[in-house]
Amino acid sequence: MRIPKSLQLMGQTIRVTTDPLLKDRHGAAGMVEYGTEKITLQENTAATPVSRQALEQTYLHELIHYIFFLAESDTDDPPLHNRECLVYRVAGLLHQALKSYKGEIL
Repeated sequence: MRIPKSLQLMGQTIRVTTDPLLKDRHGAAGMVEYGTEKITLQENTAATPVSRQALEQTYLHELIHYIFFLAESDTDDPPLHNRECLVYRVAGLLHQALKSYKGEIL
């Protein structure tokens, strides 16, 4: 699976970056910054190894957070993007669907 350096969601350009110290600074493999339209992922380093599969899953996890943030309404309680269990499951299922497909491509 390819991870883009940027993507468009509802007319916004979302930048995707890596940070070699993300886990040290924030205790997370990935994070979303809604105000600056950015997804940051933990970079694979000798001190903090990250497998390609973990990087892909983290990217999709953070992307789902962003999608839910943009899709939610004022009445969602709690907000969709804060439902960590839901985000985790949807991202995992999406990763499996994208990675396991072995059929013909349109």
